[in-house]
Amino acid sequence: MNPDDVTHILAGAVKAVTDAKVPPDLAPVAFEKAIDMLAGPRPVAASTTATLGVPTSVAAPTTPTGSAIDRLATRLHLSHEVVEAVFTENGDELAISVPPDRLAKAKSAGAREIALLVAAARQSSSDDPTTTDQIRRAVEDYNRFDGPNFASSLSPMKGTFLVAGPSRSRTFKLTKPGWTAAASLVGRLGAPDKSAS
Repeated sequence: MNPDDVTHILAGAVKAVTDAKVPPDLAPVAFEKAIDMLAGPRPVAASTTATLGVPTSVAAPTTPTGSAIDRLATRLHLSHEVVEAVFTENGDELAISVPPDRLAKAKSAGAREIALLVAAARQSSSDDPTTTDQIRRAVEDYNRFDGPNFASSLSPMKGTFLVAGPSRSRTFKLTKPGWTAAASLVGRLGAPDKSAS
């Protein structure tokens, strides 16, 4: 692609977002999507994975197939073994099974990590957003729930998720940066525990 094409695509994306009167909080995601649409399909390169299986980029798979762990591993560009160290299959669903001491100790940070894990597990096989209740149940299971501060602990994740709905029935949909953050977190949590050696 030459520089003139890039300039044309960027100008078109700015115009599309401006003309659509996209709310400011959604403008970055809308701009990214507009660029994707204007640039057209791109070939997906082979997975580039750094050490410990942490991806340097995350792209959506063409079709989710295989077991739930395989689908998530494909989506995150991680090995089956790394994902299996963090999740357990329960039928066609995934449950978080990482030991609690591997998660952030602070309730708010732990709640954010769990929210990322729950959303990645659910959204690897479905386009449906993750609900506040689904996140809350997992956060409670890991004793990271701080009732009065739960909603505010998820607020810093607005770039990670597209957030919709009122506070009690909010939904969370992972963005591209959210998928990258989920891959990094699962890669870190699923890596062998060096302190055990």
